[in-house]
Amino acid sequence: PSDVPSLNPSAGPSVKQVTTPVIITGVVIFVGADCSAWSEAEFALSEASYKAIFENFFCPADSKNVKSCTVKVSFTCTNGRRLSFLRQLNTGRLAANYEILIDAVCDTSDCSDAEATGNAISKQVSDDSNDAINNGTLVEKLKALDPVVAPVFQSVTSTQNQVEPLIIPILSSFIWYPDWSGNSGKCLNDGNAPAYMTITGQFLETNQQDCCKKHFNYDLATCIGKSSTTVIGYYPHWGQTKSMCLKDANVPDYMRQRPATYIYDDIESCCKRFYSWEENTCIANSGGVNAVGKLGTGKWYVDYNKGSCKQDNDGEAKSWDGLYDSLDDCCSKKLWWIKLEDCRNKLT
Repeated sequence: PSDVPSLNPSAGPSVKQVTTPVIITGVVIFVGADCSAWSEAEFALSEASYKAIFENFFCPADSKNVKSCTVKVSFTCTNGRRLSFLRQLNTGRLAANYEILIDAVCDTSDCSDAEATGNAISKQVSDDSNDAINNGTLVEKLKALDPVVAPVFQSVTSTQNQVEPLIIPILSSFIWYPDWSGNSGKCLNDGNAPAYMTITGQFLETNQQDCCKKHFNYDLATCIGKSSTTVIGYYPHWGQTKSMCLKDANVPDYMRQRPATYIYDDIESCCKRFYSWEENTCIANSGGVNAVGKLGTGKWYVDYNKGSCKQDNDGEAKSWDGLYDSLDDCCSKKLWWIKLEDCRNKLT
């Protein structure tokens, strides 16, 4: 008889893939771009073309830690006649504001390495984007676009790129596991999953319902049931696609156990803590005063059309606008090519 097994041995347990969102924002300034005559339709066409090229150049497709990558982009055009404060009366500028949305794959099953993973991806994106800008590849690619869009980039004399600080939405304790050792008949997400579960990831789920269906399907009522029905404050509602804080009786058990970390007395504090990158949107989604436009943050955000910064006194700042504590801070970080004094004067 043969000593060779008829079947190949098992390759071992598979590891469940866990991801975390990573958001990278920034702006590319095309100095000398002649976009003053663009119509609204041409703006839309150029943004679509730029989006495709940006994804091609700057999404790290060869990274094992990137599951998907998409780009949102919007253009702001200023012409030379309106830019006397730049000391370049005949030079137009095209500002391309971008937001890169990456679904990043964690190396650990509980995604405890989310920050390290995000920083590594952000560095790769920054290096790739700066390389494409510095060696002229980006502009040359844009020049070869549709004839309607290409002429705008023919007059570009220089290109500048500024990448904003990395954003990784807080997703702490989002791994659910069956509480077999405690015999509670529930799934928990308190960060105390046994090692044999976290090593393989086979027993873990990213939400309570899936965990209960997989491991306690015979008694879903007990598994999904809440330990308390008391309303204790506003908490982040991470189970939805919209940024939102809720105040109801459905507070997850792990949040009830650590109220100082997760529970806040008002919507604004909750949104600021857990959705800082789109605080106003969170407040509006949660039913706060910004939903009717009565209150702003009081902070400053850039207005490229004026070449200065505006104070958010009425909630008009968009979710993608970076907010700064002072006018000078906003001017120096968002409009670095403009003299600080000129940026201040344009406010009036």
